[in-house]
Amino acid sequence: MNMKKIFIYSLLVLFISTLNSCSKEEAFYNFDGTGNAATFASKSLQIPAITKEDNGKVSIPMYRGNIANAASINVEIAGGEGIFTPVKSTYDFAPGENIAYIDFVFDFNKLSARPQDITIKIKNKEDLSINAIESTSITLVRKLTYEKVGVGEYYTDFFEESWEQEIFKAKEGNFYILPSCWVKGVDFSFFYDGKSADLYTTQPGYNYGSYGPVTFKIISQTVKQKGGKRIIEFEVEYYLPEFNNYSFGTGREILYLPAGL
Repeated sequence: MNMKKIFIYSLLVLFISTLNSCSKEEAFYNFDGTGNAATFASKSLQIPAITKEDNGKVSIPMYRGNIANAASINVEIAGGEGIFTPVKSTYDFAPGENIAYIDFVFDFNKLSARPQDITIKIKNKEDLSINAIESTSITLVRKLTYEKVGVGEYYTDFFEESWEQEIFKAKEGNFYILPSCWVKGVDFSFFYDGKSADLYTTQPGYNYGSYGPVTFKIISQTVKQKGGKRIIEFEVEYYLPEFNNYSFGTGREILYLPAGL
């Protein structure tokens, strides 16, 4: 692996809009006349720009086919890291409604640049529609405003290669991104305060052929001086989660910072 291979991923981001009609043609379900016929609209949902204007709340929808009666559909909720807190664990439908929500509340001042992941799963099989999507994974990201602060050098053991790398910093705090680092269109994000660093990126965007995406497992993160330059060194394990977690072993991801950072 002595050459940096660039793969451009097309990331499908689904934004769900509220239905204004209860007609079957507009709903996300198959209904056989029994049960609640519940489903989520997608296996994954990204909310990429949470701001103060969201007033500390995000709402995640569920749909159902049988709207004849009121219904409460129990779900299991995982993730959120204690930052996004569900106000309840049931989706409550009134008679005639085919869409309901669970609200997650949060303190905006506690949000960092690290994406937060939440999984919601319909608990009881009898509540599902035919061919239902029974669980959905939600990724929530705080909106930050970035500006370029310099150009450094990036090195990875995975490709045994280095290159010039633009560095952007958020106006809102010590959060940084490296645009199109391994792969065009996929940014690396991390925290850095001059003394310590924390890499948020675990999916660098590189697809290892038919074996799926290469993933990082963070082992250690250090800030130090080397050759008269300040560097951030991330020791990671490279592995393939979609290929029985096959490991390539450990290696270094190194960012040589420009003067002033």
